[in-house]
Formats: sequence, structure tokens, C-alpha cells
Amino acid sequence: MSTKDNKWGAEAILQRDEWLEYQVLKKIRLPKTYRIEQIDNELRRSRTISESKLIIASRDAGVKTPFIFDINLETATITMEYIEGQLFKDLLNSVGTLEDKLHYVFLMGMKVGKLHTNDIIHGDLTTSNVIVVNDGSSDNTLVVLEKFKTLHIISYSTNRGKGYALKKGFEYAVDKGFQYAITIDADGQHNADDIRLFVKEVQQVPGSLIVGVRDLNPIRSSRGSKFANRFSNFWFRFTTGIKLSDTQSGFRLYPVQLLKNTKFFTNINDIKRDLIP
Repeated sequence: MSTKDNKWGAEAILQRDEWLEYQVLKKIRLPKTYRIEQIDNELRRSRTISESKLIIASRDAGVKTPFIFDINLETATITMEYIEGQLFKDLLNSVGTLEDKLHYVFLMGMKVGKLHTNDIIHGDLTTSNVIVVNDGSSDNTLVVLEKFKTLHIISYSTNRGKGYALKKGFEYAVDKGFQYAITIDADGQHNADDIRLFVKEVQQVPGSLIVGVRDLNPIRSSRGSKFANRFSNFWFRFTTGIKLSDTQSGFRLYPVQLLKNTKFFTNINDIKRDLIP
């Protein structure tokens, strides 16, 4: 293999090679002359061990990772299976439609979900566009969130209600320059795969507030829940003249820049109705 096939990173080189007639990829952690030699050796050794364990654990979790043929701790080298394929960013750039792009992003999310379910955190997967509001939780929420170093976390000790949490999250999003925010309830009534529909719709009508409509059949919701939703729909139509079929749905896309000067009169669940113009 020629040296042009090598890929250089911040701390390692990826090198195409052959090993026992197999096409392999070697990840070689190179010595850093600016570090004390003993410290550098230990860092490269420990990181090689850690990465090898994570590659194997990821494969066990159902995510296709390269098979490891050899680990050389003296040279901090992992010799692994070379997998033919296309870089994910190149794949996204090569497909034409938004639906196709979102399909592949969803599949990637499923793989990442498998990793997270097995307590494997990939440090290079960006979560910098996710805002988490910890609304005075009394469980181990903060401990879990500490694993995700690039999340935007807003936390306060006293529970203030969903409305207050949404307002704080929107204020933060506006301050950071975000144009839109998507909210989704975690009670199983929404399908996260439908986020692609929100994105497609707001591209057609920029600046819209989009509300997802739930299928409130007898299996998925109680009689009281359905009555509350129908009453909310009626009251909203009575006060605004606008007919909506699910004013209490928590699956929404908000144009947060349009909300920055808006004042609200409730901090609890009614904010979902107040936020509909």
C-alpha cells in the first residue's frame, strides 16, 4: 500500500496494510515528543486498550465494528479488519432528497442508541445541538447527563413545571442563535422518526409553529385523557376561532426566534395551549 492511503489524525495514523492475506487497517498511536516519555507511553498504551475494548463491546451490542486481529501495546497499534464503505458525510451529500438523508440519519441514530443502551458513549458524535433542561429532578438524571460532555444543560433544584422548563430551554436556544426547537414527550405517544415530517414541512413554510396530532384511540389513552384533550380543543376554538384537533400534543416544532419577546401566563401544562397563536 502506498503512503497516500494513510490518514493522519490528531494522535494517530490510519494505515492500510495486509495481515495474513487479509486487508487490514492499522491504527497507530504515534509518540508525542512534547510529553514526558513515560507518561506518553502509558497514555498511548491505556488508550489503545480502552479503544480495543470499546470496539469489541460495540460489536457485542449489535453495531458492526471491525474485527480486531492484533493489539500491540509496545507500539500502541490496533490491527483490525478493513471495511469497504462510504463515509457517512459523503453518503449524505450523495443522496438527493431530504427524505433519504433523514432516513440514513435515523438509521445512524438507531446504531448510536444501541451503544448508549449498553453504556457506550462515542465522544466524537456531536450532541452540541441538544439542550437538556433538568427541571428539579430527584433521581440520577444529572449523573446520566454528565456522560454527555457536549450537551447544553440547564438545571435548577426546585421543580417548576413543564412550562417553565420549556421557557428556559427556548430562552437558551434563542441566546445561542437557534432558529427552531423540536419538543417531544417521552410517554411513548410519539414516534421520533416523524421528526423528518416536521423538517420537511417547515422547509415549505418557514417560520411556522407545527403541532403533531396523536392517534388517541382507546388502547393508547384513557377516557379522562381524551376528554381533557377534547375540552382543551373546544376552549381553544371558542377563544381563538381556530380549529385544531390536538392542542395538547407535546410533539411540536417551535420557531424560537419569534418567541423571544413573548410573555406567558402559566408555567405548567397549559403553556402548550398558550404557545399556539
